Amino acid sequence: MKENLEMTIDLNQIDYRIGIIVNNCTPIKLLHKDRSHRTYLFTCGHCGNEFSALFNNVRKGNTKSCGCQKYKNRPKTHGLSEHKIYNVWRGMISRCNWPKHISYKNYGGRGISVCKRWLKFENFLSDMGIPKGKMDIDRINNDGNYTAKNCRWVSRKQNSRKKRNSIIIEVFGSKLNLVEAAEKFKINEVCLRKRIERGWKPEQAVKIPSGSSR
Repeated sequence: MKENLEMTIDLNQIDYRIGIIVNNCTPIKLLHKDRSHRTYLFTCGHCGNEFSALFNNVRKGNTKSCGCQKYKNRPKTHGLSEHKIYNVWRGMISRCNWPKHISYKNYGGRGISVCKRWLKFENFLSDMGIPKGKMDIDRINNDGNYTAKNCRWVSRKQNSRKKRNSIIIEVFGSKLNLVEAAEKFKINEVCLRKRIERGWKPEQAVKIPSGSSR
């Protein structure tokens, strides 16, 4: 065991590659060798971290660092991947393009699409800007696509009201949206919505006072 250790030390001492800077990396220890390849422990000249690599890969420039330069040289992105607007954009794309999305049937499933320009986040950001406060993206024409001309930022309250307005019920021969029906028949709007969602007939839903059951 002692003889093997001494032999390893001697190999590193006489190896001319040890300590010679190669493409800004310095081999400091021979880890493995065979007839055509030698693997060394290197010190990265960019950050000082140690890494292992084939000597020929470093010499030829195939390996230029411990990996730190790969991330450093990446193009800078928008830096908003954690911002709400990025999640709004992703949600918009998913609702229109991903059939497994829970809301796909109400968007992509009925022909709503995202314009080609907005498939790139930076273009969406440029056209819409970052909203102030708690805002939601809204399509002016509810049957139209996601485009710069058909979209705007609206408050949560406005968006919620518009969604309720899109629920149309026919009551005693008149077609009314949920808000109009609640106001006309003087019934709590939340109660009316829940009744309709549970399958109540519209006439029953508006006629029976809030808090009562069928």
